[in-house]
Amino acid sequence: MAPFTIEPCTAEDGPNVARNNMIAFWTDPAWVLMWKGRTLDYVIQQASLRGPKNLLTDRARRRHQKAVDSKSGAIIGYARWVLPNAACPEHYWSAARVPEVTEEQQNDAETKYNHANWSFDRTLDELDDEILKVKERLLEGRDYLRKWCLRILVPESSYGAR
Repeated sequence: MAPFTIEPCTAEDGPNVARNNMIAFWTDPAWVLMWKGRTLDYVIQQASLRGPKNLLTDRARRRHQKAVDSKSGAIIGYARWVLPNAACPEHYWSAARVPEVTEEQQNDAETKYNHANWSFDRTLDELDDEILKVKERLLEGRDYLRKWCLRILVPESSYGAR
């Protein structure tokens, strides 16, 4: 049996994807600086409220995959892909598209998202703004499949990687 599998995400995966990502981001000192006075547990809780809506946003162009530990069933990795604007029809790579949900589930996801405390210290934003301007200039007029996020929490020793 493979140590992990790659599977598409569902809206129900939102809280577990959020947990995976927040733990991974928390290893970045700049990320931690944004959350002055907040604990990792608090940030995970708030990100979990936002998770389902994040997975349901822009289903036409976004694709989501998770790495799942074969033994425990835990999400140990996550990737979000953004399809090019013009080149891909909405049904492209439908296996990685988050399935539709009911109106009630969509409303519940929106409500939880809106009630999450996602306020953080934005004093470092000006550095990000400059980087984003350069990125936009370099990508202008080009349609690429973009990887937004790839966070894997698999300890190398778990699967014999070196």
